[in-house]
Amino acid sequence: LRSDILLAPHHGSNTSSSLLFLKKVRPQACIISARGAHFGFPHPKTLERLRKIGCKVLRIDRCGAVRCRAGPNLLEISTFLGK
Repeated sequence: LRSDILLAPHHGSNTSSSLLFLKKVRPQACIISARGAHFGFPHPKTLERLRKIGCKVLRIDRCGAVRCRAGPNLLEISTFLGK
């Protein structure tokens, strides 16, 4: 199961993406749709695991909408706020 881009399961909760899962998927970028709500998503441990595998984290609460273009030998990611 390999993917260049991962949409974080369950808004980046602690139990939604283990290190083993992330190492199998090996995403270059992970999009997290969370706003730091009272549930505490994304969980700090999830963010730590993503950083550990060298994955770029894109949080829509901080960078706005995310646009991805992918194809053979192409991966472009841009954000509404340019972050």
